Amino acid sequence: MKYKLLLSLLLIGSAKVSAAVYTTKPGSKFHTEPNGERINIGAEMIETPALEKKDDWCFFKLRDGRGAAINPPAGWTLCSNLDKFVGN
Repeated sequence: MKYKLLLSLLLIGSAKVSAAVYTTKPGSKFHTEPNGERINIGAEMIETPALEKKDDWCFFKLRDGRGAAINPPAGWTLCSNLDKFVGN
C-alpha cells in the first residue's frame, strides 16, 4: 500500500512543468512577430519554455535583471539567443 502511494506521489510530482530563466546573448533583439517590428526594450532575461515557436523564432516571457516581468511581457527573438541558465 505504501509503495502505491509513493509511486502516485512521484508520478504527480514529475508531471509538474516549471519555468526556467536564462540570460540573453549580448545584442539580442526582440520583435512583435518573427522578422517583424523591433521592440526597444532592455530585456536581460527570458523565461522558458517558449510560449510559441515558429521555425527559428521563439516567443518568450521577458524579465528584467532582477527576474521581474517587464512591459511588454513577451516578445519574439531567435531561439538561439538563450545564453546562461539563471534558475527556476
